[in-house]
Amino acid sequence: MKKNIILIIMLFLLTVSTLIYQWKAYSVNDEKAVIVADESVYLKHVQGQFQIKQVIGPLPNQKYELQIPDKLKDVKCENRSNESCTLKNSRIEVKEEEITLTYTLPAPKQKPKSFLLEDWLIHLEGVDIQAHKIQLSEFNWKKGSWVGNTKETTMKEMELLDYYYLEGIEDEVVLYWQQKPLDIIHNHEDIVLYSSKENKPAKNINYIPFSQEPLYLILTDQHKAIKNGRLWIMRPEDNMQDLQRQLVMMDIQNVFTFKPAEEWLSEVIAALVINVPPKSAKAKKMYGELDRSLSEEQMKEWHQQLHSFDQKQLESKDLDLMLSDILGGKIRFFTDNKVKENPFSPLIIYDSRKVFLNGKDIGEINVLHKNDKWLIEAVPLLKALNYQVALTDRQNVQADKGKIHYRFYPDKRYFDLNDQRYGIGEAPVTFAQETIMMEMAIIPTLFNIEIVQDTTTIQIKEKK
Repeated sequence: MKKNIILIIMLFLLTVSTLIYQWKAYSVNDEKAVIVADESVYLKHVQGQFQIKQVIGPLPNQKYELQIPDKLKDVKCENRSNESCTLKNSRIEVKEEEITLTYTLPAPKQKPKSFLLEDWLIHLEGVDIQAHKIQLSEFNWKKGSWVGNTKETTMKEMELLDYYYLEGIEDEVVLYWQQKPLDIIHNHEDIVLYSSKENKPAKNINYIPFSQEPLYLILTDQHKAIKNGRLWIMRPEDNMQDLQRQLVMMDIQNVFTFKPAEEWLSEVIAALVINVPPKSAKAKKMYGELDRSLSEEQMKEWHQQLHSFDQKQLESKDLDLMLSDILGGKIRFFTDNKVKENPFSPLIIYDSRKVFLNGKDIGEINVLHKNDKWLIEAVPLLKALNYQVALTDRQNVQADKGKIHYRFYPDKRYFDLNDQRYGIGEAPVTFAQETIMMEMAIIPTLFNIEIVQDTTTIQIKEKK
């Protein structure tokens, strides 16, 4: 009996250890940890083509799936020991921690004004390239400039060729050439800026990108404007303010997506970020309204909320929620102004408190503070008080209940009660944000009610 128990225990332990081993093996295979490597690229532009040698390593000894752009020609590979390797179904086996790939890429036969070299490197699936070192020998297009999305760029002009050394960290290496020489005129951890001498900005750019990744900018009139990842080709602007405005707008549109009709709001956001008025009329009004309404500390808080916004799509309602958190109450500033062609609506802080009538929640009803007055939305209030309400072409508001007949004239300092006109010091109803609002101070007198307010509610009670 004792022997059987020992045997059972041994079998149990053996089974458990086998399951643990299999689970670990499955976990390792399932996760497929990303392999980190560097690459050196030797690029020679000669005889109407680019001759490319790409060295990737260090790599674990295993088979890799290659991602080869269709435009590459004569793709070959070799191991460190100069043994040739075969490409079968785009798969390659690495034996000695490093692989060398050679291939060619056709270049324009006629010397162009500018040229963009993109999607030109081979990728190994599951390998994350941490750094690129590129040596470029230019035999064909001398007297020009090669630049790209690289942090370091040096150039040496020789008798037969121009020699370039570029070093970068981006996933995709994009290179740009143009006949008109380019200089690197601004270089720090956030922004690298290239420009021709005649387009050289007067001062440095003071801006941290929303994406927290470097931006590579080429100011030129020799190529159409493009955005390729973090490399942007931009038309030269008249002054530094215009350049910064354009840069921030592009960065915002690159980090966030907008509904098509709301994309123009990036102009307002960019103006607030760099504190420079925008160009278009409505955007300028919106900027001015926010610049006047927010203190310096509130503006900083708004910047922080925008930088920490973690959703890809940015809508007008999201911008209003940020303002609501900062200013208190409910804000509909961006929502009310989101259609560029519509008239400008000023910034109004709507009261976030619940409104009750005789202890019952009225529901959605706007209360706002404007020009030192508290206003409440007239039509839902009158309906809650059991008045029959009719509007006539924005000219008057008719409210009837039994033998009581009111007629109000928006923005006029009088009203009619049972066909008898009464004058009053201030207009009892007015238009605000395309809505008919009624001054709360006059409501108790007109409708025989009382209003009690606290920090969370507005209590309206009918007197008996």
